[in-house]
Amino acid sequence: MGCSKYRALEEIATNKENTLIALLGQMRCGFLTGKYDISINYAEKDTEPSYASEDNKLEAQYHIGKSYFSEQKYDQAFAPLQICFEKNKGDWGQMRNT
Repeated sequence: MGCSKYRALEEIATNKENTLIALLGQMRCGFLTGKYDISINYAEKDTEPSYASEDNKLEAQYHIGKSYFSEQKYDQAFAPLQICFEKNKGDWGQMRNT
């Protein structure tokens, strides 16, 4: 599904699940196509809804940080990537907390 399909989904979404799918899709498409401003914009929107899961919000922080990093805006990249590091529940996060 291309980025335009996610934009269309956002426009017609009538429930929270479809809205979230549209936001996540646009965030990911923006990042993968090097349109970091779009990725950041939709990642910030993804962190707002109360119905977004913690995993969705963490992924959004990751895309914000990686997008700023890709634009060589390291100061702006640090805080969102720090959030990812602190909340990581994967292998690296578990190793850090032992």
